[in-house]
Amino acid sequence: MKNIGFILLLALLWSCGNSPKNQGAEEKETVSFTVMSFNVLYSTSVESTIKTIAETGADITGLQEASDERIEETADSLGYYFHAFSKAAGNLSDNDTGILSRFPIGKEFENGVMVELPNGDEIAVFSVHLSAYPYEPYDIRDGKIETAADAETAAGNTRLPEINPVLEQIDSLMNAGVPVFLTGDYNEPSHLDWTEKAAENDMHFSMAVEWPVSKAVVDTGMEDAYREAYPDEVAKNGITWTTNLSENEVYDRIDIVYQAMPANWALNSVKRVGRPENDSAVKIPGYESDHYAVIASYSTNNE
Repeated sequence: MKNIGFILLLALLWSCGNSPKNQGAEEKETVSFTVMSFNVLYSTSVESTIKTIAETGADITGLQEASDERIEETADSLGYYFHAFSKAAGNLSDNDTGILSRFPIGKEFENGVMVELPNGDEIAVFSVHLSAYPYEPYDIRDGKIETAADAETAAGNTRLPEINPVLEQIDSLMNAGVPVFLTGDYNEPSHLDWTEKAAENDMHFSMAVEWPVSKAVVDTGMEDAYREAYPDEVAKNGITWTTNLSENEVYDRIDIVYQAMPANWALNSVKRVGRPENDSAVKIPGYESDHYAVIASYSTNNE
């Protein structure tokens, strides 16, 4: 029944976009909006979550490690719409991920929701939290994994079964012409970071790895917002794990906003959010999460 409902949603979206009423209509006004991916950390305070979203001004936030109660309390405090996801392929538990939105939320499905922008445009927004262990960068550090092929196999066995059902829904939406934004803590680095160029610059244990989750997302046709804004993976590593400083830590970029949008929409900026002592563009006193948040700014209907 879920699949039938999803197919009907796609048919409705297609018919609305191609109806005679919409043909020849005036171009919609340009709207600017932001999408943030934010792993809040289970043990942090609700007050810190509210403060981060308020100070960044995020319009739409994909949350990870957030209970239903935290999501609802945060939404109530900010006057936002919200949806908390139940257990699904891209979520670790019943109380783990959700969406907060300044704008109305419409259709809801397993890992995503439809959001209506102020000009009437509808976008799909997803939030996922993939398995944390085994965490291959730690295994490489500790000598448990010695080759890129072994890292790719281990990561693929762990997380591809989780992300693939989500990508099937995203692919259907993209084929229907719906702009889609995927937020998440993927608990896996990006193949756009662990490149030959990075390895030659003694980054990432001098190992080039085709990390399977990021590759699967990009192969679907989505773009990595951070890498679109900062294509040089050596100059801008964009780490999101972790805000905590430790001598033996493996710092990496595992929180990503992906985008699939019309050609006349623009990505305006991508910023990391962290503590005053962190190397981030947005610094929030009292920021409690062990992950940097990532916030991307967009505008619609550009010439």
